[in-house]
Amino acid sequence: MTFMRTFIFCFFLMAILFASIAVRQARADGGQICWVGTSGEYRLTVFVEPVPLRPGNVDLSVFVQDRKSLKPVDDPNILFTLRSIDPSAPPVSAEASRALATNQLFQAAAFELPTAGTWHVEMEVSGSGSASRHTFPLLVGPHRAPLWNVAPWILLPFIPIGLFLAGEIFRAYRDGQNV
Repeated sequence: MTFMRTFIFCFFLMAILFASIAVRQARADGGQICWVGTSGEYRLTVFVEPVPLRPGNVDLSVFVQDRKSLKPVDDPNILFTLRSIDPSAPPVSAEASRALATNQLFQAAAFELPTAGTWHVEMEVSGSGSASRHTFPLLVGPHRAPLWNVAPWILLPFIPIGLFLAGEIFRAYRDGQNV
């Protein structure tokens, strides 16, 4: 009975290990929601990707809805300007467009962030005769260690090897019982 408990424990441990490597954080189409607010007749939802944020390529996507009906709206112009709290980092700006968005209900803008730290996002929304500006913080983590980029792929072969060894141990135990 002790062997069977050990086998079941090893099996579930391997399953949890595999799930933690294979499953990513649940996200929406455009990444993770980082800001939600209203602007005149619009309701705006801003998504950021990748998660977690690191220096390098960053995508900000915006889903614009009518404030009352919550139907998607496609007429506003959106300009993002990102400013680091580090004065040595230059500000970066980009206009959001549907061409960059993976979901055509969104407008997206791509940036190259040079440094980690807190960045202040200024979002200017204009359209239908109204204009507004919104500011929210964006925390960019440090560069990721190169090993963490490939660690799941290095560890992945150990899962079938572990399952094979567990099966062999189980067969040896079973055959030992029948003798």
